Amino acid sequence: MATTQLFVELIVIGIGVAVWMAFLLATVLNFRLGSPMPDLTVTQMMALLGIAYVLGILVDRAAFALFHPLERRHRERVFGKDVTPSVSEREKYVLVTSLPLREQILYNRSRLRICRSWILNFLLIGLWSGIWAVQQATWSMTPIAITAICLSALTAYTAHTLAHDHYANVRDSFEFLTKQDKVQSS
Repeated sequence: MATTQLFVELIVIGIGVAVWMAFLLATVLNFRLGSPMPDLTVTQMMALLGIAYVLGILVDRAAFALFHPLERRHRERVFGKDVTPSVSEREKYVLVTSLPLREQILYNRSRLRICRSWILNFLLIGLWSGIWAVQQATWSMTPIAITAICLSALTAYTAHTLAHDHYANVRDSFEFLTKQDKVQSS
């Protein structure tokens, strides 16, 4: 995977973190809806982008840890338990053997990483925007909270299907490549 692609993924995740943290700070600091926002310089915006990147890394790791048991179940459903060679060895084989299949697996993994993290982001955006709306008695904010929680559920379903698809893709790609190897060596 290109470093730029991973950087962009983590920025996308980190921007979501920045949104829910803004609602959290608005709640904690009792920021009034309609108050003027501070003018930010380009330097300050770049610093915030750097912070979003770091926050993206943190939430990516937290989401991975949180959802790893569910992904392990998908892996076991697709491959069974104690498969030889291991799933990671099969995936590495595909990644180093076929550039087109490598790109497909990395793209699927990228989508899974983003969805996994945005389950948390949407949930926390919904939670903190809802709390802030109640604190401010601003019911016009309620649709943001409800929409974010609904998007969290939809993203969870999508991550669920992407996890299964990822392991099925690794299995099918490995089988395809090993059959090709056998045909070429015959």
